[in-house]
Amino acid sequence: SKIPIIALTANAFKTVLDHCLKVGMNSYVVKPFEEEKLMLTIYQTLESDIEINNELLKPIDDKTVDELFSIKKLLKITEGDLDFTKKMIEIFIVQSEKTNGELMLAWEKKNANELSGILHKIKPSINNIGGDQLVGLIKILEVKALKSDLTHEFEELLMEFVELVNQVVEELKRIDVSKLLSKK
Repeated sequence: SKIPIIALTANAFKTVLDHCLKVGMNSYVVKPFEEEKLMLTIYQTLESDIEINNELLKPIDDKTVDELFSIKKLLKITEGDLDFTKKMIEIFIVQSEKTNGELMLAWEKKNANELSGILHKIKPSINNIGGDQLVGLIKILEVKALKSDLTHEFEELLMEFVELVNQVVEELKRIDVSKLLSKK
């Protein structure tokens, strides 16, 4: 299979960018870049027709799976490599359990800097595996923590976030990664 290549360059001249594509790179990102731009370029470059066995991903209570987490997004990032997908899920579970505890301690201390740092640290993992609701919540929480906006609303959002992460962790623990891909 062909390995996609994305150029990271500080040179934004059209001739250089055209040359990157001409020599076989799939895309490029010009530095400095926003994390969202890089992730979007990766997702677009990895456009794949991964088919997921949706029977393994049943709705949880009143939440849909896509609201909680996105295995399809993760499989695109890992290009369907099930061993790598399993490892990323394991890392997410361990990291989430640890950071949920750290978040609660930082909240008890009302330490906005610590909350902001923890949220920023786990944001990439949430963006890689989290569903729409989690991704939206972490963005709001991080902005509020950066502004030291530790109101009752922040507390409610934080508790919702921690609970959702716990739900995601429990659901990820029950998924048999080896059965995720459907036969094409």
